[in-house]
Amino acid sequence: MDNYDFFIELNNYLGFNFDGPLKLVGNIKGIVFEVLYDNVGTLKAHTEVRLFGDDPYTEHIESAYAKTQSFMFYNIDHANVDLVIDANQLSEDKAFDICQDLNAFADCLAALMYKSGQEQKDIAERLDEARVAQQQAMVYAEKVELEKHLPDHFIKGMLGAVIGAVVGVLLWLVLAVLNYMWPYVLGAVVLCALPIVFYEMFSKAKTSPLEISFCLFITTVALLLGDRLNWSVTLMRYYVISFDLAYREVPYLVQDGIYDAMEYYRDYIIMFVPLVILYFIIFRNYITGGKTVLQLLKKKNQQ
Repeated sequence: MDNYDFFIELNNYLGFNFDGPLKLVGNIKGIVFEVLYDNVGTLKAHTEVRLFGDDPYTEHIESAYAKTQSFMFYNIDHANVDLVIDANQLSEDKAFDICQDLNAFADCLAALMYKSGQEQKDIAERLDEARVAQQQAMVYAEKVELEKHLPDHFIKGMLGAVIGAVVGVLLWLVLAVLNYMWPYVLGAVVLCALPIVFYEMFSKAKTSPLEISFCLFITTVALLLGDRLNWSVTLMRYYVISFDLAYREVPYLVQDGIYDAMEYYRDYIIMFVPLVILYFIIFRNYITGGKTVLQLLKKKNQQ
């Protein structure tokens, strides 16, 4: 493992910033470290720390150093402290050990109220700001690239699917109020078809599997909502209660046996059988390269 590869591996653990190809700068618990190679074949973690503005006490540095295991020795010169390790001992496992040691060293000094010098803090903050700016630029570039690849018709199609679901729910509600069985079944069938039909009308393009799945999701939600609304209206017709109370009470009336559970769950069969059949046909047509729902309806109208 060469020097640069080791720095990459070490920074995976530390999360510091590069200040040059072979120098890492970062902050741990308010203690700023500079990790770099020197000219005598060693790697050192340098920091400048002070206790209330004064130079550190040697016994404090010794106490913090005693909590490390990978470093060979340390040097102290006024406020400057270096933790040193032989560059020939560096490996992937040693990178993790150094990370653990620096955290233990910083924890000990931070507990004793030591802080790094202002110059070191300024360097660390500058590198942090540069890294954040670079990340934001990368995210923005990725977002722009993603937007370029999004289909132009996708937003229009989603809006159409939602409008189709709303229209289908309202139509289903009107039909169900007129009578129960056949208007109810007709309303459910119409609601199953409207979201994907409106999607294709608004998008003016053949749907992909992702877009078909989106329409299926919207349709399923609309069916569940429409069924609940229909039962709520039925409850309001028999009892003089508000709509919000009727909407909340539907599942409890079924649970308490006031509504027939078989009749209630039969509606789910009425809803989801045409849904499964319709979307089976839609997915099969997509796989086989057949016509879209809108094209099938236009062909039927022309006949």
